[in-house]
Amino acid sequence: VPMTQAAASVSPSIRPASGGTVASQLRTSPAVLAAIDTIVKEAQAKSALVTDVRAADPALKVSYDALMARAADVRGRGLLYPYIGSGIGNGALVELADGSVKWDMICGIGVHYFGHSDSELIREALHGSMDDTLKHGNLQSNMEAYEFAEVICAEARKSSRLKYAYVSTAGAMANENAIKVCYQKAAPAGVRVLAFKDCFMGRTVTMAQI
Repeated sequence: VPMTQAAASVSPSIRPASGGTVASQLRTSPAVLAAIDTIVKEAQAKSALVTDVRAADPALKVSYDALMARAADVRGRGLLYPYIGSGIGNGALVELADGSVKWDMICGIGVHYFGHSDSELIREALHGSMDDTLKHGNLQSNMEAYEFAEVICAEARKSSRLKYAYVSTAGAMANENAIKVCYQKAAPAGVRVLAFKDCFMGRTVTMAQI
């Protein structure tokens, strides 16, 4: 459908107010902002209850064993660690679905190094959940991806000559893209990759081979 035709078919009742978009109305809605504040405050209050290491709740053993069995069944083998989180924690402390609380010494291999139940991340996630899509790709993207890239570039330029940023879904894909950039930059010459012995580059085929 041509854009002019599509625009003409929009009902006047859902057109954005003058000078703004429907999305901006949603994001600045007092009802939405108040609801997000309520959720964040409630999450903070519950997170504050996780204060120290504790043993598992015997009453949850059967249900936890059942969760472990379900996880093993759907993935085809048992979990590497007997870990299924409850969905809440407090900084480096994390509650498991068996009611126990443990120190998180792995941080998802560095992925969630902001800690568990971080209130700022919860707030941003709630705002982000209102986007119309889950992924910002190179063909279809909202501005948030580029705003994030601007932050990365501004920080990197403090101690480097980095000019551009491309937001990817994981470290392995970042490495894949870096190698592609090197291929394009060096073409038609070949590219050599230096790697430490027994290093971990990522889980893609190329990264696993390296």
